[in-house]
Amino acid sequence: MAGLEGPTGLLVATGVGNTFCEMAVQAHLSPILLAWLVAAMIRAATVATITGAGFWLVKQDFSLVLAETLETWTALETVISIVGIALIMLLSIFV
Repeated sequence: MAGLEGPTGLLVATGVGNTFCEMAVQAHLSPILLAWLVAAMIRAATVATITGAGFWLVKQDFSLVLAETLETWTALETVISIVGIALIMLLSIFV
């Protein structure tokens, strides 16, 4: 494990990756759905919402307070994610 620092080292040291792999195999999920779930968990864990320029542009352009912006941005990101996975799953039927 030499050389692994930060979040990666923590994940490797705690065995979270192995546990997640075992759970994924037992769940019998579509690879596309599994990839989407992993991406959603990473997105939620990184708290990238308030560090992005788009978040602050929406706040300024619509004259919202921080709490309103966070609610709006979270709703928009959720809708985008759900529509995205729905379109991918629909496309996977034909491809």
